[in-house]
Amino acid sequence: KKLAQSKIIPIDVSWKISKKISRSHIIHLHVIDGTGILFQVTKIIKDAGVAIIYSESAENNKNDADIRIKLESVTWPVFHKIIEKLRPLKFVKQIWEEPSQEA
Repeated sequence: KKLAQSKIIPIDVSWKISKKISRSHIIHLHVIDGTGILFQVTKIIKDAGVAIIYSESAENNKNDADIRIKLESVTWPVFHKIIEKLRPLKFVKQIWEEPSQEA
């Protein structure tokens, strides 16, 4: 059977991201609040050899917290490696990259 085609909006995707381009990234994590979480997150980043420029954390409610971390300029493969190590952590509910404010 053919599926009826809905109104699909095409998007441009940069499939060939240069491995040499380096830029700063802001990671935003929505986590289950608990002790030692910030330590685990920063350890993954430090183990990747990346410096943290700025970080902040705030409790959302009794059980959730938000963490924002700005990284030094890194290449896409390094950033991807960090995200892939953060993603499976059991306390991470959601993770995304905030749009960069750099021009």
